[in-house]
Amino acid sequence: MAASTHPIGFGVTASTTYENPYALARKFSTVDHLSNGRVAWNIVTSYLDSAARNFGLDTQIEHDERYRIAHEYLDVTYKLWEGSWRDDAVSNAPKGTYADPDGVRQINHNGKYFNIPGPHICEPSRQRTPFLFQAGTSTAGRKFAATHAEAIFLNGHTAELVRPSVDSIRAQAKELGGDPKSIKIVTGLLVVVAETDEKAKAKYEELAEYGDREGALALFGG
Repeated sequence: MAASTHPIGFGVTASTTYENPYALARKFSTVDHLSNGRVAWNIVTSYLDSAARNFGLDTQIEHDERYRIAHEYLDVTYKLWEGSWRDDAVSNAPKGTYADPDGVRQINHNGKYFNIPGPHICEPSRQRTPFLFQAGTSTAGRKFAATHAEAIFLNGHTAELVRPSVDSIRAQAKELGGDPKSIKIVTGLLVVVAETDEKAKAKYEELAEYGDREGALALFGG
């Protein structure tokens, strides 16, 4: 996995469960070319039945199975981004051709969920592999994050609530041969601003009135 050395201009949230990795890899390479190496990928496996139905499924795929699919999905995209084109495939192209045929190879991926021969449709972009974000906090999600993510979103209102997830992810990254300190942890922060403290407090109280306990329970129940 290639880490980005360039500032992130914007990120894209994409599901690993439904769109073919060959097509998604092409989109990310295209945007990485257009943005001069400034695209990031927030990897989402999805969890709502409504999302699954909109992608042609009858119901959502079981939680841990989604992550098993996602692991292989990332394996395919790494092969396309990192292993399909040599750095000099275009610069060493014979006269009258765009790329050196010997510098472009098929990936011939044959897995449980995907069979993709390749090669990648795009020459290497500046990053090759986008900067990778992930937000899983379940057991399967933490393992996935420790394996693939360069930055991880975690929810928690205090450091004490976030600490167990951070320790688990870093420990698993170390077991997998990675540098646990290289993983960046990003936590959410709600900020309400106004011209004065009083106005900000009033705005917060108004926003809080829209909260619905049943709606929150339904969300967390998902």
